[in-house]
Amino acid sequence: MNRPDCTALMLEARADIEQPMTRHNPGATPLYAAALGQTCVDSSVRCISLLCEAGANVNAHTADGATPMMVACECGLLETSMLLSSFGASRQPACFQEGQLPAHHASWAEDMAARSGCEELSAWLR
Repeated sequence: MNRPDCTALMLEARADIEQPMTRHNPGATPLYAAALGQTCVDSSVRCISLLCEAGANVNAHTADGATPMMVACECGLLETSMLLSSFGASRQPACFQEGQLPAHHASWAEDMAARSGCEELSAWLR
């Protein structure tokens, strides 16, 4: 989801911005999909802004507990992570991995950023 024009149209039509996926990634919302926007980060950031300004839940999570912030950190997307944080996104998952794996850093977001290899994002999260 990296088409701000389509996102604006969706919002104008009053589409359900919390509509979760049911098959591919159960629980993923349009905001989660936008946070995955690696191909065109600028467009993704615009989509995220539109969705957050419309009231999208920045801490909505998939069936396995992953959130938009976690996926942005996993992809090493600093600007996206900063934007989500500005709208109140948590750095901790709701129920990721059912608590089986402890975070090695101060938060799961930091763990994901470290795994992505994005030092700038890791430093910002610290």
